[in-house]
Amino acid sequence: LREQTEQRRLDQPIHHGRIWRIVPERWKPPGRIELAGATSRELVALLSDEDGWIRDTAQRLLVERADPAIVPFLERVVMREIDRLGRLHALWTLDGLDALTLPVLLKAIDDRDLRVQAAAIQLFARQASRNATFREPLADALAARWARATPEIALAMTLAAGSIDADAGLPILAGLLGIYREDALFRDAALSSLAGREWTLLERLWGEWEWRTESPGRAVFLEMLAAATVRRGEAAEVEALFERLDEPAFGWHQEALLAGLGTHRAGVLALSARPRVLNRLDDFPPETRDRLDALNQHFAWPGHTPAASEESVSSVIVDPALFALGRQHYLSVCAGCHGNTGAGMPSLAPPLVGSEWVTGADSALVRILLHGLEGPIDVAGRRYDTPDILPEMPAFAVLDDAAIAATLTYIRNAWGHDAGPVTRRMVGTTRVTTQGRVKPWTAEELKAFINPSP
Repeated sequence: LREQTEQRRLDQPIHHGRIWRIVPERWKPPGRIELAGATSRELVALLSDEDGWIRDTAQRLLVERADPAIVPFLERVVMREIDRLGRLHALWTLDGLDALTLPVLLKAIDDRDLRVQAAAIQLFARQASRNATFREPLADALAARWARATPEIALAMTLAAGSIDADAGLPILAGLLGIYREDALFRDAALSSLAGREWTLLERLWGEWEWRTESPGRAVFLEMLAAATVRRGEAAEVEALFERLDEPAFGWHQEALLAGLGTHRAGVLALSARPRVLNRLDDFPPETRDRLDALNQHFAWPGHTPAASEESVSSVIVDPALFALGRQHYLSVCAGCHGNTGAGMPSLAPPLVGSEWVTGADSALVRILLHGLEGPIDVAGRRYDTPDILPEMPAFAVLDDAAIAATLTYIRNAWGHDAGPVTRRMVGTTRVTTQGRVKPWTAEELKAFINPSP
């Protein structure tokens, strides 16, 4: 590196820092521009300048001056300006001046440029959250446009739907999720816009015809809604979740709700009565029965208070926030092959539940996520190889240390496991010590690291 640095003269200049600017050949720096002395009308014109610094500075100065006389000129830019960046900056300047009006937003929401449309929806939602008079027009605008929106605009609408009343916003969210349910970004956006209405949306989706058909995206989102409902801690809503588990057929819907209920780790939640589904555990297969029975340790009702030693499914102390974060990463990254419940999926991946690779030494598990794994592999006494599973598990080294640690902490302590957390330090150290490896591990190579629990 030293030789390369000296050959390319990257060691010069000395004592002047190392911040370099890349410019075209034969480029000449422009003359010094003084915007502080420009009039407000001149600054409005500069909102369409080709130089981003000039546009940003002009916008900042206009907001700082707070001159109401300039508002009509900014509105004219939004309505008529040819340059899309000019329209975009004018919109945000009007927002900074708290001068956005309904006609301007309704014009901008139909702008020919997608970025201007998305910004208009975002600003419309901000106004609706501050001023109730904007909520009904926003609801009408979204309801009239969501079905034909591009993905970029649909995402903005998903985030904006939480700013309007539930009666108007939830049908829009349900419609958008019907289209984009398999997209993790849309699911996260929908959840973030609900603001305490998770159970209300779950009930709505539960009764919709198209949500009767199983898909990975639908199962993941129902689980996310169930987990958010439990975290909200409203006993009546949680009791309603348990009632959904007690329906005659225990299918993928109930599996999703059970997984969501199982993420509860933050103390004990008091219910008014013992959930009926817990009175008929013998009706379920062993794995489901065990997961239902484990809920006794996190919920209380008259006549039942979890023992102090049962405050966690795991006897090892695991940070509840880390466990919940790991669950979210698992749903986004791992569930597509290993399933929402860790039971594995035919032709894709072996089970994680009861796997010695999961509950054994974390050094082997971290290596698998960093570099991948190619079969065959033995799990719980059974050999998995193609075509029972994919020939290779991909590497996930693009995830940062915190994400990998949270994901592994989750799978090592979910589904009845009791293997303890994985630390960021462990992941970071392993990343450094295995730096340079470019191929997946094999099970034979990893036997040097795995140490199953006795």
